[in-house]
Amino acid sequence: MAVITYLEATSSMNPFTAALPLLLLLLLPQDFQAVAADDSLVRDTCMRAANVSIGHVDFESCVEALQSDPATPGATDARGLALISANLTLTNVTRTIYLTETWVQYMNLCQGIYTDMSANVTDAMRTLEAGDLAGAVRKMDWAAIQPNECDLVMFQGDGSSDWGANPLSYQDNYAAFLSSTALAILRSMSVITADDSLVRDTCMRAANDSHVDFESCVEALESDPATAGPTDVRGLALISANLTLTNLTRTIYLAKTWVHYLTLCQKIYTDMSANVTDAIRTLEAGDLAGAVSKMDWAAMQPSECDLLMFQGDGSSDWGANPLSHQDNYAALLAFTALAILRSLN
Repeated sequence: MAVITYLEATSSMNPFTAALPLLLLLLLPQDFQAVAADDSLVRDTCMRAANVSIGHVDFESCVEALQSDPATPGATDARGLALISANLTLTNVTRTIYLTETWVQYMNLCQGIYTDMSANVTDAMRTLEAGDLAGAVRKMDWAAIQPNECDLVMFQGDGSSDWGANPLSYQDNYAAFLSSTALAILRSMSVITADDSLVRDTCMRAANDSHVDFESCVEALESDPATAGPTDVRGLALISANLTLTNLTRTIYLAKTWVHYLTLCQKIYTDMSANVTDAIRTLEAGDLAGAVSKMDWAAMQPSECDLLMFQGDGSSDWGANPLSHQDNYAALLAFTALAILRSLN
């Protein structure tokens, strides 16, 4: 571009140089010229798409998406780019369906982990009530490491770069904290006669465990009305174990609810996949209006999943949507394909 501008500027000074721009273009490799033409087609198409999309399509994102597909250099018109953008949407939807299935699998794993942890905490309480402190410590020790199992599964996922954030992160961390607090209290068991300092003294000793924060321990224990009753550490150990059980019950419910919503999203994206496939076939058959109609419907579907995942059960501890990236990108690609189709008119 800079070379051509320079030559154009100097051509007025020397008649011979007037022919140089054309000569240079003829000397350029044919594949370079093709790339320039393809880039112009992509940018012109994306410019029109951005204009007709009513804010749904960003010009730069459209260009980036189309240029990421190896088939784009072979496109000779906007119709070809419409098919490419539709196929990009289909690829994204297929990936999203796989991710929803994988999230469901991992949610079910975590549900099993927390169900087993709940049994361990219950056994620890019964063992302590029976007077077997050592047995209670062993059972709670096992329970305290289980939240990490779920967190690790959710964090690693399938190892891909587009794996979302763990929606049970808060529950994993709080379950680990509560069970570690109960374990630390069990390990520090002794009778304290000063009732007003019972919670703080107990939490001070419990905080010697690296997993327990003193202030968080005090806050958690004082949140339970039963805390006013105990006169020894054993009573606080039972209260902290009960708090852990309450948290586990909530976490198991959330895992089940996430499975429900992920399954709904899986159905939404499966239906979207069918709609995009129909739009491609309809366009290939020459029915532009039919293709627009089907892609118009498909473009609205990612927001259905995103809304479900965002709202959840409406609770304050509902986690982040693990499909957020997929929902946003599916919407971008579908609206890009729709806008290109509309620009064909």
